[in-house]
Amino acid sequence: MQVSHKNVAPVVVVSSYNPDVKSISDNISAFYEQYTKSGLPNPVAVEDINAQNLPDGKRWRIRLKRVLNKYYSRGNRPACIVLLGMEVSSAYFSFDDDEELRQTPVVVGLRSSAIVKMPQDSVDFKKWDPVAYDVTTDFKHFNIVGGEVYHYDVKKNFDLIKHSTQSATRSPLCPTTHWVVSPCALSSSSTQRPTTALW
Repeated sequence: MQVSHKNVAPVVVVSSYNPDVKSISDNISAFYEQYTKSGLPNPVAVEDINAQNLPDGKRWRIRLKRVLNKYYSRGNRPACIVLLGMEVSSAYFSFDDDEELRQTPVVVGLRSSAIVKMPQDSVDFKKWDPVAYDVTTDFKHFNIVGGEVYHYDVKKNFDLIKHSTQSATRSPLCPTTHWVVSPCALSSSSTQRPTTALW
């Protein structure tokens, strides 16, 4: 889906999954509704990396790069990238050496704060020992301008499981808090060129 406006950098929404999936579609619709109310002229493009399972993870970086290359041609770049889902943001933040991606304003959603960087496609996932990062604190070298992520309290979740097991009921893990940053907030310590806030 793309809304066209000539000569204006697009806002590129990239989802981990097919945008037709209801949870993704609902979030994109809510984003687009608020974005439209802002009156900004930037067109909105919606893409996905069709993430499926962990063994498929070797391809997430390649798919994401292929998607984003369309928006970085001939000296152009997106006004902002919106990442929806754990898989697509894990792929995005594994591009530490890509200056263009690091400078582009990015908004993160539909994921927990815990993140791993996706490895190169030659890695054997059976032997892979990923390093855990926190998307809210460990990626200051990227231009994260906003988002919403869940923080899971592991101890409380274990206590919940223990209590649930004792009472013979099952309860899912549940997030306890979330982090929200205004989409127009820019890092004061950023050495990247200034960008225009989208809303």
